[in-house]
Amino acid sequence: MGARLWLSSRHLPWTSLLAGLTKHLHFFAVSFVVSVAVIFSLSLRNADAQQTQHSPVAATSAVSTKPISGTITAVKAATSGKTNWTLYVVAYQSEARTGMPLAVLRIPNPTFPIDFKMGPEHVMVAGNQFVGPLYLKAKITQRGDVMTRPGDWEGSPAQKTGFQPGATGIKIELSEQKK
Repeated sequence: MGARLWLSSRHLPWTSLLAGLTKHLHFFAVSFVVSVAVIFSLSLRNADAQQTQHSPVAATSAVSTKPISGTITAVKAATSGKTNWTLYVVAYQSEARTGMPLAVLRIPNPTFPIDFKMGPEHVMVAGNQFVGPLYLKAKITQRGDVMTRPGDWEGSPAQKTGFQPGATGIKIELSEQKK
């Protein structure tokens, strides 16, 4: 019994010391990583600010706050007898007009033809920029969500090259029913 007590008391300080040391090293490592991340972030922010102030390129590639605008029409079958429908105008930065939209304009209970205006205030994710080319799609749905499902009507502009912010006179016709 005495030898057992001697062994456990002899090893106890080492295990406590290792546990305490591990805890302090972990805290130090996490603190160090956070500090480096903050310093790196601040240095990037300062570099961006300096580049914006001194770069002639930055002045010409500034983000536009100009909206795009146009008119949406619909074939008669898309609108006859429909109430409580929602119109979505969706802007993508991809020519395929799929994936995460850049901006979405929601218009409840539209009457056609209807004019639209979409700008930076319709961007979906904070920090994303309203820059072109913008590829548009419009759809009308009774469910109220932006997902395209059977029965929805869609349309895209005839122009396939996309639009730059500030474009006006864009024409979209809702003429294709999803099956």
